[in-house]
Amino acid sequence: TLLQEIDDATPKVLTSRMQINIYIVYFSVFLDNMGVSIVQPILPFYADEFGANSVQLGMLYSSYSLMATFATIFMAKMSDRFGRRPMIIFSLFGTMSGFLLTAFAWNYESLLVCR
Repeated sequence: TLLQEIDDATPKVLTSRMQINIYIVYFSVFLDNMGVSIVQPILPFYADEFGANSVQLGMLYSSYSLMATFATIFMAKMSDRFGRRPMIIFSLFGTMSGFLLTAFAWNYESLLVCR
């Protein structure tokens, strides 16, 4: 009946453990977006130092999005196997590693791979 459907749709109370998990997810998304926001404005200057043209700069920007798409599929399958929390931590370390490698890139090709 309609009343039963409405009753089932009412929000449930979140336990403190569930709230902590939500905050961890929010924080990891915040860190990832902050890192991207810091790198995006300086990437053209960084690529210019390596002599990259406009097509290569476009490849730098699009490589991040392309690999994020593939990583999302991979991480979804791995989170089913190992759980969400280990995959979130793995993702944060992967993002940190990518940003560190980007900072120490020595030519355009290494910059593209690190992105």
